[in-house]
Order: sequence, then C-alpha cells, then structure tokens
Amino acid sequence: MTRTRPTRAAAVMWVALAAPLLCGAGACPRRSKPPALEGAITEIPVYSPATLVRRRVYPHDGPVCPLDTLIWDLETPDDWAKVEFFYRQKLSFVPPELGEGSTQGKTIFRYLPDGGETARREQIVVTVGTKEPNGGTKFQIDETVCAARRAESG
Repeated sequence: MTRTRPTRAAAVMWVALAAPLLCGAGACPRRSKPPALEGAITEIPVYSPATLVRRRVYPHDGPVCPLDTLIWDLETPDDWAKVEFFYRQKLSFVPPELGEGSTQGKTIFRYLPDGGETARREQIVVTVGTKEPNGGTKFQIDETVCAARRAESG
C-alpha cells in the first residue's frame, strides 16, 4: 500500500475546518473584554487585553469651570506597536503626537470629549508608552471635563 502525502491545499483545508472546533474547546487564545473606565462620561476605546493598574482622580481649577480629570493607568503583555496601531485605527481622526520631555518616546492622542469645549480645556489624552523590559506596554487614558458635567452624568 502506497502512502501519499497530503497536498498543501488539503492541509490548509484541514486546519480551516479544525480551528473552529479547537477554539470551541478553549484551545485558542481569547481577547479579553477591556477593563471598564469607571466614571468616564465619554466612550473611549480601550486596548485589549489590558489590566487596569490604577485609577486616579485629579480635581483642579480651569479657566471657565472647576475641572475633574480621571486617569486610568493600564498595562498589557502585548508589544507597544500593537497598542499604538490599535489607537491609530480607533482614533484615526486624531493626529498622533510624539512625546517630549517626560513623555519622550511615547505616542500621544489628544482630542475633545463628547460635548467638550477647547475653551474649558476639556480633553481626552491617550498616551501609549514604550516597550517595557518584559515586552509588554504601559499606557494611560485621561479624561478631563468640567466637574459639573461629570457630576451630572452620574
């Protein structure tokens, strides 16, 4: 009996058919649900998989109203290039800035929150850090709005 090798097309077809079965059995990596940005009044995209490391609140004076900044520090095991690419896609309407000084080497996306006003200095800032020694990435999301707006939203 002569044994024949499967063709490349047959091997690819087998993998295509078997992959959904293996994934259904839990053999495929899953994208976890991104952490919730508790207190945010704007829908802000969050890279996944990520872990919320710390949430900070920073009330301060603004030119028109008291401001309230929420800061979420996050980290992911993924490479910074994947995180930066995600935000370049999700925030394609925002020209990315290259960080300087304390943010040197980081990519920053800065835009107005829903209903925000430049005169009030309201903004959302997503800062994608550089590659960490373990290969992962730290990134930060800030949402600054008039304190009264955040209080109204609940």
